[in-house]
Amino acid sequence: SDGAPALALGLEKGDSDIMRQPPRSPKEPVINRDMAIGIGVVGIVDAAAILTVFYLALQRFPGHLEAAQTMAFVTLCTSEMIRAFTARSEYHSVFSIGVFSNRWMVWAVGVSFLLVLMVVYVPFLRPFFDTVPLTAGDWLFMLPFFFASPIAMELLKVYFRKRSGHANETESLPPAFAAGPVRTPAGQASVAHEFRGPAMLRVLIPIDASRNCQVAVQHVIRQFMNNTAMEIHLLNVQLPFSRYVAGFVSRKTLHDYHRDQGEIALRPIRQMLNNFGIPYSSHIEMGERAKIITDTARRLHCDQIVMATARKNSLTRLVEDSVTNKVLELTTVPVEVIAGDAVSKFERYGIPAALAAALAALLVALD
Repeated sequence: SDGAPALALGLEKGDSDIMRQPPRSPKEPVINRDMAIGIGVVGIVDAAAILTVFYLALQRFPGHLEAAQTMAFVTLCTSEMIRAFTARSEYHSVFSIGVFSNRWMVWAVGVSFLLVLMVVYVPFLRPFFDTVPLTAGDWLFMLPFFFASPIAMELLKVYFRKRSGHANETESLPPAFAAGPVRTPAGQASVAHEFRGPAMLRVLIPIDASRNCQVAVQHVIRQFMNNTAMEIHLLNVQLPFSRYVAGFVSRKTLHDYHRDQGEIALRPIRQMLNNFGIPYSSHIEMGERAKIITDTARRLHCDQIVMATARKNSLTRLVEDSVTNKVLELTTVPVEVIAGDAVSKFERYGIPAALAAALAALLVALD
């Protein structure tokens, strides 16, 4: 039940304040004090919840050992899958980082839960695991126990935050990296944001490595040709490493890496603007993408955010936790969304089909 979620944890973005934390001491053990406390508390709560379910199930079904074992098994698996969401950060609440912000975790937990349902409800699998089918009443009975260890972990995080003073803030790269020079056609550079003349339309274009960003820039170039009173800002947002990775790498090395990756993403966009002789300012920052885009637009007093996004259906956007949707929720700055490339047939049809199949299997199982 925890194999796929464990792999999904490896794709976690990492805490937004990772660069504010001091380097991990080389003498600190792999399982440090906080981790040991978490393992101990969660282990005790998990054991108590599962044994309680097992005992109460025996009281409900006297003489039916397999029913009690099945309910204990399902409680163990399901609580571990829910707790995987809380395990994504050692200090920050799952609600502050976004319950569904790691789409790989959503898929991993969904697949794992489907496997648990198969073990319980598919007839030819039940003999291998000594399980019996559960009723809707059994699931309602187990429901509170599913959340015992996740709630315990979230309460521990509150204690850890109060003790160590962790704040749920977004970290930016140092000023030397955050704002690049304004590029001119002649290759000269001036101080960032030093645009002169009449009031200009300030436009922020978030840039990543996708081709869709080039579509957004092409749109802005066409606008610039009609109105040169435009101040263009390019923003690349680098995702922070997990604290378990960043703790073993120096801060300077991390800064250099993020700066280099940002420069790589910005290079083709800069070339496009230089080809048309359009001045611009570039910025490389680090943190959660939607929040950084929103904060930067506010800090630079931008009049407009121009974003390009792949043409996806609503269901796919819901599962994938779209950055564009998040920006629209967070910002008060007008956002112009440009349609980019179409998604693959797998994303367009495969994701809805998979979700429909999972829902159908669940309905059949509960019938």
